Amino acid sequence: MSCNFYIDMDISCCDCSCGDCSNNDCSCNDCSCNGTIHYNAAGIFYVSLSNFRNVFQFKTNEISNNTLSSNSLHYTSSDMKYHVNNNLYPSINLVHAMMNDINSENAISTYSNEMIKNDFLRYITKEYFGTYNAMAFFRNRKDYLYHIEKIGWSQKIIFENILNGCYNSGIGLNNYVKISNNISRELLLVIDEFASERLDVSFNGIMDTSASQPVPFLEGDIINMVVKMQPNNNNPLINSLRNGVEIKSRYYLVKLILTNDSNKTNIIPSLTLSDISNNQGVTDDGVP
Repeated sequence: MSCNFYIDMDISCCDCSCGDCSNNDCSCNDCSCNGTIHYNAAGIFYVSLSNFRNVFQFKTNEISNNTLSSNSLHYTSSDMKYHVNNNLYPSINLVHAMMNDINSENAISTYSNEMIKNDFLRYITKEYFGTYNAMAFFRNRKDYLYHIEKIGWSQKIIFENILNGCYNSGIGLNNYVKISNNISRELLLVIDEFASERLDVSFNGIMDTSASQPVPFLEGDIINMVVKMQPNNNNPLINSLRNGVEIKSRYYLVKLILTNDSNKTNIIPSLTLSDISNNQGVTDDGVP
């Protein structure tokens, strides 16, 4: 059974117009609710299972009777170290997640090569003009897409700083650090709750070793993140077109699907800051 992992999910309301999402009242079709996780649409990346097993690891002397007990993940006295090899984490710009994949959700359109940044611009167009086909009104469409891409690069830097904190100069973190930013521990806690058999010594589980070992991810596991896209209603061009309509934020769930299947590939963006001279230091396309 695959597991869903959620990272930094501090989202209380998806701003959908059907009701108060903070009270789990999401009866409209434009808002998906998964427990306390609220989002408007979902984009997809396929990432290397082998690589993510190398990124997120732990080290312990608590394995007994061929299992790692749940208590070992909670007691501060437990001999647990949680590591993140942040230098192995791929370059990922969340707005380049695919919106036309079979696992994508609630895309504004199903054109080929659609990514979150394209979907968000179509969302703005649809809200302002009643149809996403009115893209011609945005004469500086490339500038809008570049601006949206910049948001993704900003999110990338924030998350990489979190990973660097987890690396902690190679020391790692322990059970004294119980905040959600202790990512490898949070991943193991999810496994403990929903797939505890993986904490047994087995082919699909953990290894009986005191050396560092991978968080026991399996094929098809999904790491989920949320990115908030908020229209700038004060932009002079947008303000002149929206006729006083306040456009709501759009929340995207980005799914990192872990796989070793080489046939599952990502779309490479046809338009990215890395392709232009004034690219503000962007050197890659942000696709793993």
